[in-house]
Amino acid sequence: MRCQRSGFTLMEILLSIMLLGVLASVAGLFLITGVKGFVLTKQNTTLAQKTNLALGRMTKELTVEMDNIVSLTSSGGNVIGISYTTPDGIRRNLLMAGSGTRKLLMLNTGTTAPTANDDEVLMDNVSDFALDLDQADGSAWSTSDDFDELSLVGITLTVFVNEVDSDTKTFTSAANPRNNLTLNGPYE
Repeated sequence: MRCQRSGFTLMEILLSIMLLGVLASVAGLFLITGVKGFVLTKQNTTLAQKTNLALGRMTKELTVEMDNIVSLTSSGGNVIGISYTTPDGIRRNLLMAGSGTRKLLMLNTGTTAPTANDDEVLMDNVSDFALDLDQADGSAWSTSDDFDELSLVGITLTVFVNEVDSDTKTFTSAANPRNNLTLNGPYE
């Protein structure tokens, strides 16, 4: 009489374990790719929202609130700060502050320049900030020119993509001051 054994051979078990391992590694790669995509999307959305908010606030300040420029702060040939008065006579300062490569973009009210301890931080992780002040004919505007000749304030903001890497993105915006007599502003 012959004895019949039922079950799996060692070779069948090893083959099935190897197939399961290959399937698990492929599934893991898909899972890791999905998680990386989610993190990147979240990071870019946060950066876009913060930058949009900061540029929107700066554009509003320079379009509606700016009545007269008191002084400009320059660094390396770029205007990195502006001090101006509002139609109510309130003095405001908008400039880049901080030391090192990651700076803060600040806005404050008063005669003193903002410091990193102020609560008026518009944007953190700023790499570079520049204002380009132009007259209606396209030439550069300076504080020695009449305020009514200022027609466009170009804003360039370069920020670090995240807290760790040195990758940056540059955003631009423009503001047409309305509290002067220039005709190309948004309000006449």
